[in-house]
Amino acid sequence: MKIYLAGGFHGGWQDKVKEFAPQHEYYDPRYDTDQLRNFNIASQDLAGVDWCDLVFVNYEADNPSGVGLGIETGYGIARGKRIIIVDQHDRLHGFLCACGERLYCDIDAAIEYLRELRDEVRE
Repeated sequence: MKIYLAGGFHGGWQDKVKEFAPQHEYYDPRYDTDQLRNFNIASQDLAGVDWCDLVFVNYEADNPSGVGLGIETGYGIARGKRIIIVDQHDRLHGFLCACGERLYCDIDAAIEYLRELRDEVRE
């Protein structure tokens, strides 16, 4: 399964996801997006969402706004992607949270779900 990692760049959570659920392919904006040019960030990140099967959204406690992950989530919803949301501080709007197929407050529980997840057709 191809997974887009949406969320802040602090704490190395992306590395933890990739380490504990290595059976998947990942789009990691820290490395897969040109972070030096804003126009490239937007177009490349949205292309990453197009590429993926699932958007893994991690709203870290120290993420100052969540605007980027909100855009990535909304775009993923519009493109028919599966959405998994981790809200580590209960600041996400209820509407956004309701758009995910799963909602977690603990990233470890969400990673465990990814570990068990295989390529499957969603019904």
